[in-house]
Formats: sequence, C-alpha cells, structure tokens
Amino acid sequence: MDLSYPSADFPGPPSLTVAVPDGWVRLDQADTVVAAVDPASPQGAATTFLVTVARVVGEQDLDGLVGRQVSVAAEGLGATVERQRREQVAGLDAVWSAFSLPARSDRPVSLFQAQTALLVPRRPRVRDLVTMVATCSADLAPRYGEVFREIFLSLALEV
Repeated sequence: MDLSYPSADFPGPPSLTVAVPDGWVRLDQADTVVAAVDPASPQGAATTFLVTVARVVGEQDLDGLVGRQVSVAAEGLGATVERQRREQVAGLDAVWSAFSLPARSDRPVSLFQAQTALLVPRRPRVRDLVTMVATCSADLAPRYGEVFREIFLSLALEV
C-alpha cells in the first residue's frame, strides 16, 4: 500500500494568510509556519508574532487543548493567565488568552503575550490546532495589544 501526503487521507496543514503591520519583517523560527518581528522592538525584548499548526486526532476539545498550552506556558515560561475569552477568528470558535511573564535570569524583561487558538476541521476525527502567539515587553502592552488583535483577526484560512 502506498501512502501519500498531502492527500485526502492525510491532508496537509491549512493554507493561511495573516496581515502584520508594514515594516515588520519575516522571522525564521523553528516549529512555526509563519513568524514576524517588529524591527523597532526595544533591545532585549523583540515584539514577535508566530503561528503554529498541530494535528489533533480524536475527540479532544478546544478548551482541553488550550488548557494544556496554558499549563506548558505556566510551567516552562512562568506565565500567568490574566484573562481568557471566546471570540471567532476566520469564522471558527477561538479561545483568546492574555499572559504576563515575569522577568527572570534568562529573560531580564517582563513580557506580555497574547494567544489565540482555534480548531480547523480536516476530516472526521482529524483537525488542525492553529495557534497564534504575539509577544512584547510588558510596558509596551498598551501599544501593541490592539495591533495583536488586528493581526489575529486578519487570519484567513484555506482548507
């Protein structure tokens, strides 16, 4: 038997487009499908945006998947969830989260991080978890918060 990827049996990740502000530049970041950085970021605290896509098989729900992402952020990065809510992105239900990350020895600046995650149906019992993450220094959160929201809402998917 021959197996092919991408195919109807094994669909590739969804094609996506997002609009980042003029002046931002592409960022090569491992494990992301797209990433960008604001070159006007302060030294030591790059303002970044990235998208990851992960295949989900089975009956896992969005809340459980986001809960695991939040646990990983809390344990690995010292993140604290400041708020969460649901709002559609690209016509799909999404969980929006805002985190604060305190300064520490390997990260001398406190950070603000916004995240939006949504599930894209692919075939029965197979979905793709699309996660968008934007990060800036905490003192710039008032400036970038709305920018991050606009980027997240610009997501267009083609499946």
